[in-house]
Amino acid sequence: MKHKRAGRLCMLAGALCILLGAGLTGYNLYTDQAAEEQSEQVLAQLRTSCSLPALEEPVSGVTEPAEPMEIYPAQEEASLVIDGERYIGVLQIPALGVELPVRQELSKQGLKKTPCRYKGSAESRDLLIAAHNYSRHFGRIGQLVSDDIIRFIDLSGRVYIYQVDQTQIIDGYDMEEMFAGQWDMTLFTCTLGGKSRVTVRCSLLCRVTPWGDTI
Repeated sequence: MKHKRAGRLCMLAGALCILLGAGLTGYNLYTDQAAEEQSEQVLAQLRTSCSLPALEEPVSGVTEPAEPMEIYPAQEEASLVIDGERYIGVLQIPALGVELPVRQELSKQGLKKTPCRYKGSAESRDLLIAAHNYSRHFGRIGQLVSDDIIRFIDLSGRVYIYQVDQTQIIDGYDMEEMFAGQWDMTLFTCTLGGKSRVTVRCSLLCRVTPWGDTI
């Protein structure tokens, strides 16, 4: 009798685990889809308001090759408020088919909707951008390889073109390692378990300034 009771308890526990797993999977799919829809809505408004090039669209203007250690002259940062949140630009990753708006400041609620700037800027060549590991956010950045191209477009229309140099897995608590080195741009997201961060380091190739703008 005891063996039968134990067997039933094991079956019930197994069924409960399956239900919990299914519920978690459903929740993850829901949050992933919601984040994608939020990003697309913001992206559409940014494109309409700022006339930004689309993911596969070539850019034109005055090209300034990046020199080692060169910092671009400080300019007032263009931004736009949408639904009470301020945005500073658009990140495009052609190799992954990803195009996302970037919020000006990091927040827990903000990360549920779009990537956020963690620190730095494109012009000071120390930009860090964080996002959740949703499939349409940074969930696939670990697939990027050396020399893949990434573009960051600020809301004045300047296009910063980067190449991927390396991908790292960094301990989630090791912020010293996250800030180590002189990288022009870093993208990062948590691993599925949340204990580590997938980190992509990038170097600036050039900046393209729209025709007619003052450099």
